[in-house]
Amino acid sequence: MATFVIVHGAHSGGWIWQLVRNRLWAQGHICFTPTLTGVGERAHLARIGVDLDLHIHDIVSVFHYEDLTEVILVGHSYGGMVITGVADRVPERIARLIYLDTIVPSNGQSVLDLAPPALRTALERMVQRNEDGALVLPPLPEQHHGRIGPGGPSSEEIRQRLAWRVPVAFATFTQPLRLTNAAAVQAIPHCYIHCTDKGPDDVYASVAQQAREWGWPVLELATGHLPQLTTPEELSALLIEMARGEDEKKQWKHLE
Repeated sequence: MATFVIVHGAHSGGWIWQLVRNRLWAQGHICFTPTLTGVGERAHLARIGVDLDLHIHDIVSVFHYEDLTEVILVGHSYGGMVITGVADRVPERIARLIYLDTIVPSNGQSVLDLAPPALRTALERMVQRNEDGALVLPPLPEQHHGRIGPGGPSSEEIRQRLAWRVPVAFATFTQPLRLTNAAAVQAIPHCYIHCTDKGPDDVYASVAQQAREWGWPVLELATGHLPQLTTPEELSALLIEMARGEDEKKQWKHLE
């Protein structure tokens, strides 16, 4: 039995992981899918001051109050920034890090630093400013790539779920990650899952290749950027497979 903590991407919340979470629980595993401050069912908390550090604190608090150890920590999309910060704060509580179709930051880097120029421009164009500060609007449902896999919801169900996505604080994209415990993070086994069915504009293909060059185990899913909706059965199986992995610990040389 494994204990998973899964960190969602921008604009969504723990709700987007319901299909995977239910499968992991049904197979005897423990799975937490907390929602970060300012989105999902916590969207009413969107305000000035919501940033990457706060989101890291959100997840560290789950580890503390649930008294979690030997955790398989998963980060999807923007969640890759968060899990790297969490690993820096509580490395002794983490058994494995899984990066799912996400960026892999080094110390001092932000989401905008790692985004390709076209994506960075698109994000900046989606910023709106109001009394809660600068917020990035969510992509429209039709802007998401992703085919429907076996066991996944219908395309209409996916569109309904994507309609729940909300704006996210721009500061979560602009604040650099600050690491103070890189040596401990380097000792944690880590791996990467790349979703390959995104066409020529796949911003994560180069990240997956870099992970291979670092010596990380890299697995692939033939689906779009939202496998927790499109291929939940296959994704659940991959997470369990990685949780059982016996690969040797690698060094996170990109953190040095």
